[in-house]
Amino acid sequence: MTDMINEIVTEMNQIDAAVDRVFRIALENKESIAVLVQSLARFKYTR
Repeated sequence: MTDMINEIVTEMNQIDAAVDRVFRIALENKESIAVLVQSLARFKYTR
């Protein structure tokens, strides 16, 4: 029983680390998108 609980805890820690990585990547993407939008704002689009 103890081994099973330890395995669950280990897997939960791995999930937590993966979620943290995804969160950090999302923040980096958000920053990159902001830079891209700012760069594109210099161009005017007319139809």
